[in-house]
Amino acid sequence: MAMEGNPGYEILKSLKALHAETFPKICGNCGAVFQSTEDYVRKTRRLFGGGRLKPLADNDLSFVQLYRNCRCGSTLVAHYWDRRDDSEPGRRRREKFQRVLDQLVARGWDRNIARDEVRNFLLGEKSSLLEIFLARLHN
Repeated sequence: MAMEGNPGYEILKSLKALHAETFPKICGNCGAVFQSTEDYVRKTRRLFGGGRLKPLADNDLSFVQLYRNCRCGSTLVAHYWDRRDDSEPGRRRREKFQRVLDQLVARGWDRNIARDEVRNFLLGEKSSLLEIFLARLHN
């Protein structure tokens, strides 16, 4: 069965586009690949002296950076965009997020639950509801 034109396919496509903003992340030193925030934290180590979350606001971009050490010793950074980012890329990310929410709500999801599940997905956390939903699309 072709997935094109299937509303669930559009949701999956939208989720992947949102997730692509940060991951996968690749260590420039050893080539290690991190598929999600969960994978990034699990496969790396805290910097000496504790975790390093660094908020930044530069040129109208607002984000947080999470510094970690790769197993090879290289320091890595993952960027997490603030929802209040009013730059053009920030507006596009919010539009993508909103499209995913609207698509899930149109399929019968409660808006608050959909929002939480999409956030979990983007943070690399397990989203059982989305996994079940997407699995049903492939059957």
